[in-house]
Amino acid sequence: ASGRVRRWTGESWQDDLGPYPWGEAFVMTMHESSSGRLFVGTLERGLFIHDPALGWMNLTQTNGLPQDWVRSVAEDREQNIWVGTSGGLVILRPRKVVMQIPPDNWQGRPVQSITQSRNGAVWAATEGAGLYRLDTNGWMHYGVEAGLSNQFVWAVLEDSRGRVWAGTWGGGLFRLAGDRFVRQFDLAERGEPVTALKEFPEGVLWIGTAVGLIRCADDKL
Repeated sequence: ASGRVRRWTGESWQDDLGPYPWGEAFVMTMHESSSGRLFVGTLERGLFIHDPALGWMNLTQTNGLPQDWVRSVAEDREQNIWVGTSGGLVILRPRKVVMQIPPDNWQGRPVQSITQSRNGAVWAATEGAGLYRLDTNGWMHYGVEAGLSNQFVWAVLEDSRGRVWAGTWGGGLFRLAGDRFVRQFDLAERGEPVTALKEFPEGVLWIGTAVGLIRCADDKL
């Protein structure tokens, strides 16, 4: 009412969920689930979901619904949410996995290796698209412009000193210096593709290559 969504307990107003996120669209049905989420089905604007922790979300034809006219919502004994639309019946289940995809969708390349930094950032190495880093600021891409002359990165690792290493197929071994990756040693000249990286114990880097295992300590192979 009055452009806002509020909950009445029978004696007083308790929760105020803010202004209508669906604008002038007609509301066809509402349902509060056992998990505390509010589901609002609309005419031509799809399904709106309010999560106490995440706020409002909107499901439409662009992200899963067969049609944007939502006519009914119900919850079954297993806490699945059934949504009746003009285009058919949909079932919603909680996702166990959250997909993390950069804006360029990895340039269509597969992810070969991942590592997490001590500051919480996650590094992902790809076969042909260089390296990606995901942190609280979002995605950052490291390719040729960041010093990775070979973007077929098979291994990525942050060592105990906070240094990020990247092993490539045929381009050698790289290490992050500032905002750029710098090639280390002469593995590229020796034609040794780097396929795996492991630090053990602290200060000793093991480099797996297509032609054997290399031990690096005190920056010496």
